[in-house]
This record gives sequence, structure tokens and C-alpha cells, in this order.
Amino acid sequence: MYVAGATLLTFAGSAAAQEKNTLAVGGNFTLRNATDSEAHAGNDIGLKFRFGHGGRGWGWQVGLGWFDADVDRELAGRRIEFGEIKIKPLMGGYGYTYPVSKRLSLEAALSGGFAFTSFELTPQAVQLLQAQAPGAIDVDSGMVPVLRPEAGVWYDLGKNWGLGIGMNFMVARPSVTVRTSAGTDSRRLDLDTFAISAGLVYRIF
Repeated sequence: MYVAGATLLTFAGSAAAQEKNTLAVGGNFTLRNATDSEAHAGNDIGLKFRFGHGGRGWGWQVGLGWFDADVDRELAGRRIEFGEIKIKPLMGGYGYTYPVSKRLSLEAALSGGFAFTSFELTPQAVQLLQAQAPGAIDVDSGMVPVLRPEAGVWYDLGKNWGLGIGMNFMVARPSVTVRTSAGTDSRRLDLDTFAISAGLVYRIF
């Protein structure tokens, strides 16, 4: 699995992780679970950013949320690890922030956009495909629309440190096309993924 998963949030009326915060940067750990039994979404460690300070209200959000997944498939009469797909979404959305106290705020948002994807076959899959159809193999997964409802909480640990915990459900259903000398096989993957993340950020300025 690769390390990724940068998250960027900008709420026009959001409560910041630290009082008087303009920009805070830190690390984030995410646990993921794909709904499709043939896909195994990877956990990752990535960057987390926090912008701005404000109060209760609606505001715009932009973000990433890159992840990868191992994909299984029936091939040559048996189930194998077929390949790895990488999802790199670029999203924008709208959300609401509710400050519970000076230190604690709740957030909810809905984001959408498009994800660039790439797919890499495992050596075992390449071997079995070439045994069935000798010659070059071409794989394409293209770009796919994505949608992500999410909710989270920020807690002010002090003047400089903030803790963010959140969960989201990413809807992403790319098609993977494999071309060999025997023909073309195109299948849609259900990569709808539930994720829980926790991050710690430090106020830069």
C-alpha cells in the first residue's frame, strides 16, 4: 500500500482546531473498508491541513482523499489477487460547522468531484493472462466521478495543537479495462469505501 491521503478543509464559517489559527499542518491516520468483497481498501498515513478560524455557519470545502485498494478476481478457474487500483480524487463541496464550546466543534459536509485512477496488474495476473493469450497486455481505468458525505469533530488541545477525528463514505465506481490478444474485458469496480480518520495538527501561523 502507498502512503497518501492528504486532506484539505476550508470552511468559511468553521471553528478552527486552535484559537486564532490561520494555518495548521500535521499528520493523519485513516482506516478504510470497501463494501465490495473483491476489493480491499488500504489504510494510510498522510498529511492533514486546517485553515482558518470562525464560528457557526455554512462554508465551502475543498479536499483530496487519495487511497488505493487491492482487487481480487476469478482467473483460470481460481480466485487470485488481480491488481492494485489507486484513486486520486479532487473534490469541492459545502458544509456546516457547529461550535459546541470554545474548544470543541462539530462539522458535516458533502463533497463531490472527479478522481484520476490507475491500475497495475500483479505478476501472477500477468502470467495467467499471457498463458491464455500470449502478447502485450494493456490496462486502463480512466477517470471517475466521486461523492463523499462526511462528518467530524475538532478539539482544541491548546494554543498550538488541535485534534481532528472524522468519518466519511466515498462513492467511487471506476471501470477497469484489460486488453489482450484474446479481446477486451471491461468491468466496473464497486469501490464505495467507509473511512475513519484521526489527525493531529500544529498551528503554523
